[in-house]
Amino acid sequence: MIFVTVGTEQFPFNRLLDWVGRAICKGQIQEKVIVQAGACTQIVPGAIMHNTLSLQDFKKISQQARVIISHCGEGAFFTLRDLGKPFILVPRRHGLGEHVDDHQWEMAKALDKVGVPLGWMPVDVQDFIQEAPAYKQIILPTSFLVDRMIKRYTLLEREEGVSLEGKGMAL
Repeated sequence: MIFVTVGTEQFPFNRLLDWVGRAICKGQIQEKVIVQAGACTQIVPGAIMHNTLSLQDFKKISQQARVIISHCGEGAFFTLRDLGKPFILVPRRHGLGEHVDDHQWEMAKALDKVGVPLGWMPVDVQDFIQEAPAYKQIILPTSFLVDRMIKRYTLLEREEGVSLEGKGMAL
């Protein structure tokens, strides 16, 4: 079984569901697919669709999945990394109306450097599914995300005039 999760973000991630739907229609996916679709409006033909899942159901489906296809959120990455199941992350894009900014794209570029499986194009996801990969433990350098967050919020302060002072996030 393949589990696809796009999180609960208010922005739809129809592009990812379209990729999965096309793979099903082409016969590249022939197993059961369960989708946690969030705000998506795209229907995946033949898939079991859920807008949201309880944490208990999310964990149960994740444990049953052969592979997991997910958006590239920080929380999603850490949750999936700790599950011990093969997963691939697909970053949302701001320019496509999938998120408020491109932080998932930026995170994906950083995770790519440490060997995290990423779906940049539909063929990446299709290849991942076909290869039936074994779980690969991902260990990040201790400072990896701290450095990334400092860089991200420093850029926000500089480029967008966002001050993090007084919000518990000052660096």
